Amino acid sequence: MLAGALFGCGGAVTVEALAVQPALLPLRAYPSVLLVPGPLDEDAQVARALTRHLKQAGHTRVQVIDEARLKKHTARSHVPRGTVVVELLVATQERVHAQHGQRGQTTCDSLGCFNQNTSYAQDVPVMRATLQVTVRDGRSMRVVQRVRLRALEASGNFEHLKRNAVLTLSRRLRASTEQIPELIEVDLLPLDLPQVELAIEEAHEGRWVRARAALEQAVDDPAARALSREQQARLHFDLGQARRAMGLPGDPRPIDEARKAYAHARALDPHEPLYARGEARAKRDARLAALVRAQRVQAAQNFRFARGK
Repeated sequence: MLAGALFGCGGAVTVEALAVQPALLPLRAYPSVLLVPGPLDEDAQVARALTRHLKQAGHTRVQVIDEARLKKHTARSHVPRGTVVVELLVATQERVHAQHGQRGQTTCDSLGCFNQNTSYAQDVPVMRATLQVTVRDGRSMRVVQRVRLRALEASGNFEHLKRNAVLTLSRRLRASTEQIPELIEVDLLPLDLPQVELAIEEAHEGRWVRARAALEQAVDDPAARALSREQQARLHFDLGQARRAMGLPGDPRPIDEARKAYAHARALDPHEPLYARGEARAKRDARLAALVRAQRVQAAQNFRFARGK
């Protein structure tokens, strides 16, 4: 998983680590989803696309119903346990935007030809579209979450722009239901210690558990005490990076431990801004990892609850 190389004698080695971003709308955490589109054709189009998307994994039951049928379901207590109601409302707004610019023009007369820029203005059709998503608990109808997605399309006739805007909203809605894995860059600072060299090699191959173990050993090694304060700070920064990398897929505990390593590095070398940035980044990453983990735990609980376990 090598992403870069050593930059200079005292530079950083850049490797990659797997991170997971939480779902904006974690609908896959529920065994049953009732989609309630608004009265417009665009609402129904978005609902159909989301239905196909959620059914791909095969774990979530998805049904599109109107408000009248929903009221009958709730009145008769026919809503299964672990159900959410998702209301989908699309709104579009047509506008004409005046676009100004300059274009080159060649003019010829008896004295010859010359170029000049002329100003122009033209009206450009613009379509703004929003998708209001309201998620409710299926039994109490309590609002769980509200999200608004937006799309902007320009140039073309309004019917074409509306179609593209709704497709964009639909695509963003589908993406919002997924936890997104991604590879991110992680910098490690080389030191003339065998454990650090081993840790960098392991990190290159994506073996962050082994990389962390080597760095934990390096910190506890008496040889580390012979390093300068700046070198010790680099060592603790690397340890923080390894701990953080272990937690990025969705475990905040190693990231909380990483913050301690960054703080230790900052205490050893308070003039190096890299360590303060690492501590701030870990604080943000811990929140995201906690949310990823909470979504997974909630999904497991909801499906057990739906099965009556």
